Amino acid sequence: MKLQHPKDPLMETIIRSAKLHIYKRGGKMDASNESSSLDSLMEVNVYHVTADSNTSETKRTLVDTKIIDFRESGWVIFNIQQALQNWLDGPTKKDGLLRLQLSSKACTKDLHRIFQVNRLMKRSLRDQEPRLNVKTSERLILGRVKRDIHTGDCEKGDGETQCCRFSLKIDFKELSWDDWVIAPTSFNAYYCEGDCGSSRLANDWALVKNLIHQANPEKMPVGVCCVPNEYKGLTLLHYNNDGQLTLSEKQNMVVQDCRCR
Repeated sequence: MKLQHPKDPLMETIIRSAKLHIYKRGGKMDASNESSSLDSLMEVNVYHVTADSNTSETKRTLVDTKIIDFRESGWVIFNIQQALQNWLDGPTKKDGLLRLQLSSKACTKDLHRIFQVNRLMKRSLRDQEPRLNVKTSERLILGRVKRDIHTGDCEKGDGETQCCRFSLKIDFKELSWDDWVIAPTSFNAYYCEGDCGSSRLANDWALVKNLIHQANPEKMPVGVCCVPNEYKGLTLLHYNNDGQLTLSEKQNMVVQDCRCR
């Protein structure tokens, strides 16, 4: 995969979405162990590993965290948007590689056995190799200060006026969910804000709606608005209605992309 900056010096590349898919091989469950459902849960962290060009010292930056049940097989999806944007905007490295590291306090030595991170020799298993899905766009730099390192999102006061995604950290205590949600204790939900011109339109209907509204506001009194266009779920470790600790995913908890519609 190659990511390049736009040839136009007044434009910049924005990583709108970057999802790393890693296949997890499930283990056997000990039916005789009553606490096996809890013991099989583990927190897995993804770190962006960088090296200081002057001292050669390495630095790890936490990118994403997932709580998984290692008894079950299937894909685990990590959000590495921030790491990929920082890597793209950072100083050029000799090898140009983006380095990520999987880590877990509970079971670090078994991560290699659980997660399929290497290239597989058997063609029948090639569909279990890691994959990275990336969505990018270009944005005009002129009229605002370009950030040296950013996530592809906007920050209050950076001069961006167009439809964009902004950070919104929510603590479960604010929602009064902390009495049943164990982990995580907080998350970044994000929100959308900004003007809608002819760019960042979600689809052809949004384009038609925008054109009609501009030409004849009485016929189309409502114009396009900057709203969430894509969401992702959030995995929670929580107590269910029976008071048992369980792992489940709440759908549409995190804004992934903002568009005008």
